[in-house]
Amino acid sequence: PFVSSCGGNLEGPTGWFASPNFPDNYPNYSDCIWYITVQEYETILLEFREILLEISNGCVYDSISVYDGPSTSSTLLGIMCQNGSFTFQSSSNSLTVAFKSDYSVTAQGFLAQYQAVSPELLSKQEAPLGQSPSDTSFPWTTYPSLPQLSTETAWQCGGTLTQSRGQFTSPNYPQSYPNNAHCTWNIRASGYRTIYLEFSYFLLETTPGCGYDRVSVYDGPSSSYPLLGRICGGQKRTYNSTRNYMTVVFESDSSSTYKGFEAFYSFHDRSLTATSSYCGGNLGGSSGSFSSPNYPNNYNNGANCIWHITVPNGQKVFLTFTDFELESCGSCGCDSVSIYDGRTSSSPLIAKICQNTTSDSYHSTSHYMTVVFRTDGSAVRKGFRAIYSSTVPVYGEAQVECSSDAMRVIIQNSYLDSMGLTGNDLYLNDQYCRPVFSSSHVTFNVPLNSCGTVREDSRGRITYINDVRAFVSSSGEITRQSHMQLRVGCRMQQDTMVQIMYVARERVTGNITGSGNYNVKMAFYTSSNFYYPVTMSPYVVDLNQFLYVQAQLQSSDSNLVIFLDTCVASPSPTDFLTRTYDLIRDGCRKDSSFYSYVSGTSTVAQFRFSAFKFIRSHPSVYLQCRIAVCNAYDNYSRCKQGCQPRKRRDLSSSHEKTTVVLGPIQLRDPTKPDKETLVQAIV
Repeated sequence: PFVSSCGGNLEGPTGWFASPNFPDNYPNYSDCIWYITVQEYETILLEFREILLEISNGCVYDSISVYDGPSTSSTLLGIMCQNGSFTFQSSSNSLTVAFKSDYSVTAQGFLAQYQAVSPELLSKQEAPLGQSPSDTSFPWTTYPSLPQLSTETAWQCGGTLTQSRGQFTSPNYPQSYPNNAHCTWNIRASGYRTIYLEFSYFLLETTPGCGYDRVSVYDGPSSSYPLLGRICGGQKRTYNSTRNYMTVVFESDSSSTYKGFEAFYSFHDRSLTATSSYCGGNLGGSSGSFSSPNYPNNYNNGANCIWHITVPNGQKVFLTFTDFELESCGSCGCDSVSIYDGRTSSSPLIAKICQNTTSDSYHSTSHYMTVVFRTDGSAVRKGFRAIYSSTVPVYGEAQVECSSDAMRVIIQNSYLDSMGLTGNDLYLNDQYCRPVFSSSHVTFNVPLNSCGTVREDSRGRITYINDVRAFVSSSGEITRQSHMQLRVGCRMQQDTMVQIMYVARERVTGNITGSGNYNVKMAFYTSSNFYYPVTMSPYVVDLNQFLYVQAQLQSSDSNLVIFLDTCVASPSPTDFLTRTYDLIRDGCRKDSSFYSYVSGTSTVAQFRFSAFKFIRSHPSVYLQCRIAVCNAYDNYSRCKQGCQPRKRRDLSSSHEKTTVVLGPIQLRDPTKPDKETLVQAIV
């Protein structure tokens, strides 16, 4: 009536199988696998009517493993070596059972019965383990020679959970879980629903990085999907899926064990709007918002939230934070938000932020963006709220050019035509600032200190912003309802002239940001009063003669100051790395003759140094100076800190830098008559 061979293929609506030699003892070194398959659309109910194996902690000697699928690579439903009877149900029409024994003690083994059932029939029956239900329509066949068996509860290691709410625990809970456990729970919601998971009790072995015993939660139907979190020790967490699947994996090693965990889950209707305060999600549409979990209340420790933003093809994602407050550590090692330029966190990193700021904005290069929020196990804060909008690229339609004094905005007439506008409709934040026209484009020359230009300062990073607007006339009066609003800006950076252009489809119909260097002019002067610049070139000097240098920022922004950070001498105007001599580096004097008159307090920096012997070794010498440009009222800027060795300078707020080259300088030949000299400043 039953099969006692070592493994095989079992088909048909019902059947029995047993360990080799049952009811006699099974042999050592058994390795048997049974593959059970029933009709499509049916599931399998499997009951172990009797189990008598060599018992070991973690079932490391002799064991029975049940897998929810056609192979041992399928989800593990449970592993058993305890004496008793246990029941399992598959989620499909196949189950796999593996029996293994080691080289020593053997026992009677096991006897199991399987039955193909429809989900509807199974849901109506709740029979005690080891007994037939009183309803004779339930398709069990009783094996008459079996004795009445214990109904000891199995320690369930994993399974498939499909009810709208439920709970699961670590094996043996509330007793200690076994060693070498590897349990996987697949939680599956139906339709357009998400899964909420909460650990009501949690106590595992504690290790840095959860390297020994741990629970891992994945945002999908398997462990190959994004990791929502990995926990150990005494941490309790809550998680939200972004789809109708969640996978929970529990693993223990071969040493210490603890009480384990108890978890509750429930299904929830997914919001059809683009606003999400859950931990991660898929966001679409042309605009929307999301926030950290529990916002505006404090977020949880151990969060690992991933938002996947997708806007229509051909558009880009424009992201800003309206509120931002995280625990901040060096290199954002505690809590952080990471922004990726693509559909996954493997895409290029746009920024990793933890500083409490809302002034920066971020954009993608495609219609995908991924945002990852991670927290550690210590302090928590209010979190963040973010807004995204979709954008249309306008490369070739508009551009902005940046200098120290102004922004130059050029908009093609073809772009204005597409919006039903002309150059006569355009103005800046100050409506009296208007463009000039040509046959192909209109041009705004936007001063940095007027026409409604706003300066934003984020940790020393200075950005100038204005808006190109359009209006329509109504009975000869100007209406305040904008027909177009194109945001333009200049973000001042070192050694770059990149351009970023996009058009948003929300209140601001466009954003154009250019970036460039501040313009700093540097020249030699004849004396310490800095009245008369040297006017001839090359500048021929005597050994040990004092040379006077002034650097001046060319900008209309009166709230800036400059600081002389580094000046080095080189025989080449293009190579300041191989053969150099330092006058000052990182604000620290390196040459004993160097003296600073003014630095860090105004738009002018002045200093002197003595013509050094380095000049004698080379026919011409050039100076390269790195100048920091700072907000005059930022007490943490580079300009306020003076001498700062490089390894300490990361603590300061950010600042802008520009590099200027001055020269050449030549040592006077005493055998030749004097002649006038000239300095050429190369900016």
